Amino acid sequence: MSKIHIMIPARLQATRLPNKPLRNIADKPLIAHAWQQAKKADLGEVYVACGEEEIQNIIESEGGRAIRTPIDLPSGTDRIFHALQQVSNAKPDDIIINLQGDIAVMPEDTLHSLVSIFQHQPDADIATLANFFAHKEEADNPHHVKIVGHEVNSSPSIWQAYYFSRTKMPYEADARHILPLFHHIGIYAYRYQALEKFVQEPPADLEKLEKLEQLRALKLNQKIYFTPIKGKVWSVDTQEDLDKVEQFIIKGDI
Repeated sequence: MSKIHIMIPARLQATRLPNKPLRNIADKPLIAHAWQQAKKADLGEVYVACGEEEIQNIIESEGGRAIRTPIDLPSGTDRIFHALQQVSNAKPDDIIINLQGDIAVMPEDTLHSLVSIFQHQPDADIATLANFFAHKEEADNPHHVKIVGHEVNSSPSIWQAYYFSRTKMPYEADARHILPLFHHIGIYAYRYQALEKFVQEPPADLEKLEKLEQLRALKLNQKIYFTPIKGKVWSVDTQEDLDKVEQFIIKGDI
């Protein structure tokens, strides 16, 4: 059976919300909330791959394990791969979950839904998640990434991704043929060999244009599958996001 490793990349140099992992939500740093969400899944070892001592100290004070990485790594994906070399001898079919360090709250079965994709699609290189836009107007926001693909399994619903974009897609030229409008949730799971291949390749042209790493995987002909999930995944990019998440947690609705 494949072993599962949950890796949480984190760094302080966020442009939109400086020192984001250290920001308190309900008296606990954001990175500690992300670590707790991963631990609740009870799928495997959880590591925070961090560039700074401040993050390491928070995770260790929670009883977790943090792995220091170079601060200037180009992406969170590179950061988790660098940390992975320090903590385990992963096998080619092992599953590596990349859980962003700015996710404060998610439905309890989120990571289980992610991992289950590999059980139903043995040819999957990468698995990810989506939900449906509550309002079509939200799809006009370039910060909300869209996915197009086709359904390959109906129970549970699993789709193969064809493309990701910040632009609203697909274009509905014929109202008689309408596909679901999927909002991409940026949580990934990789087979180790797919992750290793991914980080060894330079950024693709479309990746640089859209600022979306997953387009590099598609250029490499890696198969990405996703499953739609119910419930909201609460991540933090701005002060407004942080305030909303804090109110959500304080109300006790989780």
